Amino acid sequence: MNIVVDGFGTFLAKKGQRLVIKQKGLQKEFAIYKVDSVLIECRGTSISSNLVKELKDEEVNIIFCDKDKPIAFISYLERNPLLTKELLLMQDDNKAKVSKEIIMKKIFGQMHLLRGLKKTGLIDSIDSIESKFEDVNGKINTMSGNFGEIRNNLFALEAEFAQHYWVTLSLAIPPEYCFTKREKKGARDALNSCLNYGYAVLASRVLSSCIKAGLDPTVGILHSTIPNRSSLVYDLMEPYRAMIDRAIITLFTKKIFDVAADFNLQEFVLTKSGKEKVLSRTISSFEKIVEIKGNKQATEKAILYTCYNLRDFLLKKNDYFYVVTYW
Repeated sequence: MNIVVDGFGTFLAKKGQRLVIKQKGLQKEFAIYKVDSVLIECRGTSISSNLVKELKDEEVNIIFCDKDKPIAFISYLERNPLLTKELLLMQDDNKAKVSKEIIMKKIFGQMHLLRGLKKTGLIDSIDSIESKFEDVNGKINTMSGNFGEIRNNLFALEAEFAQHYWVTLSLAIPPEYCFTKREKKGARDALNSCLNYGYAVLASRVLSSCIKAGLDPTVGILHSTIPNRSSLVYDLMEPYRAMIDRAIITLFTKKIFDVAADFNLQEFVLTKSGKEKVLSRTISSFEKIVEIKGNKQATEKAILYTCYNLRDFLLKKNDYFYVVTYW
């Protein structure tokens, strides 16, 4: 169960083994053991410390958002100080290996999505972007130089490919949704707002997996380490963004998303019903059963195994790092 809390003056508390939401004289209760995630809009909402402890015991993800943008997450497990040190002291050639793997798997995931859309007939042709994909993939494989150069080149190639990706993806979106390009900040259309919200949910899952693997989420590899930013989370969520893209665009290709009801056209933010649809669709993508390492697993296990792979690479238990795919 995924709970969206939105509304000034809302109070969240614990009553026995139940989560209680009080708002404008109304009260709702949910069994805590059934709750997977709580997304809280930071506008006059308060939460009791007793509830936080209970949610911690059940390992429930808590995400705080401001106008569809994630601003804080609550994590519960201790980081491994050894791994923090290993991340900080990581050699440049190993940083290059990890960064190249992350970007390569990101564009592989994007192409996997586009090929699926073509197969279902939502896109007529992807020949042009197939050619661009081969070009970018080849450049990444042969990339050399110092890590600073490699990182800059990776970001440049990623941005170059992204332009083609979003143009091609837009062909699958019904024209009435007015999607023309990807906007990360200041999104003023429904689809971009949904994507931003879906990525917030993804970030919380990656954060949880980092903590479980003992990784310090604040120490980045591809993304620079900056105070008060979970740079490693942004690194490790890159290969899984296309999974969120697929979940979100389904809301639009199947016309499940109702702009009038699910999107506030005055403030350019999702309404509560819109957030609930995005959250439900996103969580379902994590729960989808796929084959990972020869076994039937929930898709979100791919994220956790990727974090474990990075941990083992840092501790020199593995000679290489690889992203576990979900397709």
